[in-house]
Amino acid sequence: SLSDGVEIVTSPCDYKSIMWLLDKIKDPIKNITSGSKYTQNAGIHIHVSKKSIPSYNIYKLSYLLNNMQAKELSSIMFYLSGRNAKVSDNYLGRYAKIGDISEFKNETDRYLALNLTNAHTIEFRIFKATNDMDKVKSYINFVESMIKFVDITPFKDINLNNYLLYLVNNPFDRKIDARLLRILKYKRVSLSK
Repeated sequence: SLSDGVEIVTSPCDYKSIMWLLDKIKDPIKNITSGSKYTQNAGIHIHVSKKSIPSYNIYKLSYLLNNMQAKELSSIMFYLSGRNAKVSDNYLGRYAKIGDISEFKNETDRYLALNLTNAHTIEFRIFKATNDMDKVKSYINFVESMIKFVDITPFKDINLNNYLLYLVNNPFDRKIDARLLRILKYKRVSLSK
């Protein structure tokens, strides 16, 4: 789907293996992509095996990511996932869509923030393109945090504030944490540990 660029696809990995692999390819990726410019329609897609997540948790993930009841939800989820405000502002009211829908040949569920159309994986499509493997690790930790959050949280409690509270009480990654602190300062919300 890239008109000009490189797509890297890894073999299926467990969490520890993908973190090791990202460390291993950090320098070669920087060398290959130095001077590259990333467009808004390019992104990083993280696949998770459907076998590893109960179907009711997939439903809860979909609700968390694709629920568009407020501008705040859209803005904060985009921010936590590394997207900039310009991208977020373009798609308020249709948060689930990543990229201008006119860029795609037809509108399908494949282009939702959480793509459930693959046979064996669920696909998180919310992350900004980068050649910084530490950012990619942060994205993976973000996905891991959402999966763990929905696993321990009843459906009635799946909402943005509870997810932010979960991140405060269960730090996953310093970049997620730094973004979270900026959000809490902006919102002037006090979430106790």
